[in-house]
Amino acid sequence: EEWDRVIELIKEHNHIPIFDCAYQGFASGDLKRDAYPIRTLDAAGGEMIVCQSFSKNFGLYAERVGAVHVVHNKEKAHTANILSTIKSLIRQTYSVNPVHGAYIVSVIWNDPELRQMWVDNVHTMCNRILEMRNALKAALDANGCPGDWSHIT
Repeated sequence: EEWDRVIELIKEHNHIPIFDCAYQGFASGDLKRDAYPIRTLDAAGGEMIVCQSFSKNFGLYAERVGAVHVVHNKEKAHTANILSTIKSLIRQTYSVNPVHGAYIVSVIWNDPELRQMWVDNVHTMCNRILEMRNALKAALDANGCPGDWSHIT
């Protein structure tokens, strides 16, 4: 419900948000649910930039695996300008992107059995994170730490 209101405001004010999608699947255990604001804004015809990393949810921390998705509703000429700008930024950041991690992600995403194993692992990791948050909140409450710690869980 809160995201729906945020998306209304984004559309109303013609903002172009940047979404950081680095932990997809770790919030709820569901890849689609964790991408709700992105999917909803896209369905509403909104423009956005999505920075998606697979470093965390694939455990490929040193491989720099990710993507920048630019969703826009402008003329094709804008696409060339956007692509040119992104390529320039990439060249300034690194000249040759490592491909090993991208290959691993590609193999997993294109094999239904491996992909399901990965989805199951993301779900397991999400549950572990939630258990750790619950344990932290319980310890804070048990030790009488002042404040409301409900936001942790």
